[in-house]
Amino acid sequence: NKGLTDESSPKYSSFVMWDAINTKFMSIPFVDAVSDAFDLVYVACKKTLGVIYQLIIGKKDTGDLGGVVAISTMTGEVTEQATHIGPYYIFKFIALLSINIGFINLLPLPMFDGGHLMLYAAEAIRGRPLSLKVKGYIYGVGIMSILILSLMVGYRDIMERIGN
Repeated sequence: NKGLTDESSPKYSSFVMWDAINTKFMSIPFVDAVSDAFDLVYVACKKTLGVIYQLIIGKKDTGDLGGVVAISTMTGEVTEQATHIGPYYIFKFIALLSINIGFINLLPLPMFDGGHLMLYAAEAIRGRPLSLKVKGYIYGVGIMSILILSLMVGYRDIMERIGN
């Protein structure tokens, strides 16, 4: 950032990751890149857990949840920012979206990988597999919960877009 030390520049005292006019690449040591990636994953998982906790205890409204429509809207907003600042925001958005999807997949909910791990742990503790009937009920409740949540969030997303 050439305006980093120039007080008359709009980019004064700002670290610019991408400048569409003067593109320069800066190599980051591998250890620092890995450390930054772990920090990003930690912060994203911590925020996701915080939101889930606030939803459970009632401090946060379920209106903050977003489905496919909300994600596509955010993608458009990020793409618009990228045309002005550069593709950094697109890469960060993709990374955060991937982290959140992976994290939610590991939650101990039936039909997700975390639910399968929870069932494996229950089988290991019991010393024998759960009956097919019990697994059927668990998976049935899980898929119905996910389906209802998806429909509810999708309906709310569409109604918000129509209302705006």
